[in-house]
Amino acid sequence: MSTQRPAPRTEPIRALNRIRIVENHDPLTEVVHKRHGIYLCCDRRIWLRRAVAAKLAAVQRSLPRGIHLFLIEGYRSLARQTLIYERFFHQSYAEHPEWPLNVRRRETNRMVAPPDVKCPPGHCTGGALDVTLIDRRGVELDMLSPCQDRFEECTPTFFPALSPRALHNRELLFDAMEAQGFRNYALEWWHYSYGDSGWAYRMGLDTCPYGAAPPPADYEMPTREME
Repeated sequence: MSTQRPAPRTEPIRALNRIRIVENHDPLTEVVHKRHGIYLCCDRRIWLRRAVAAKLAAVQRSLPRGIHLFLIEGYRSLARQTLIYERFFHQSYAEHPEWPLNVRRRETNRMVAPPDVKCPPGHCTGGALDVTLIDRRGVELDMLSPCQDRFEECTPTFFPALSPRALHNRELLFDAMEAQGFRNYALEWWHYSYGDSGWAYRMGLDTCPYGAAPPPADYEMPTREME
């Protein structure tokens, strides 16, 4: 296991906007359920950049026997990202009617990457993904105890109050992903990326190879959103 762990911190939009995108036109490719031992969530179709999909297959090969990647989310179109963002933004009126507009915008940005800024949201590039681990029975490994009923409290990857088992499982995923060049967003244990602006920011780079990718010809907006 790695010994150095990143401190949880936000990734300021102004800093991400300074990352220069040098698009390399790596195409999107569909990830096939169970191919290379990678499982997909909820029978949804998932696309990633071709190099990202290849790196994910290498991650799977590195995992202990009987442990599988469980891919929850990959590419999103900008149109879909906009729908998700607007849903969270409008939901905040019911939960926090007292918030002024600037606070409402800031708090929504903490939950969902805004689609209307210079740097495209990671999922819209095909370089970001949400992932966890399952066992050979298809049961998700514990990533939450003892916070199963307080999910929002323990979203930072190395949340200090995790049980030893949950911490071990998060470290297993973290080390396997980062060994293949992915970088984790430290405030969300499930979110990793390669090649997008967030990845470049975490790497201390001033350029990245992935901008917003156009939807595949057969891309369909999911009927049920998952975050």
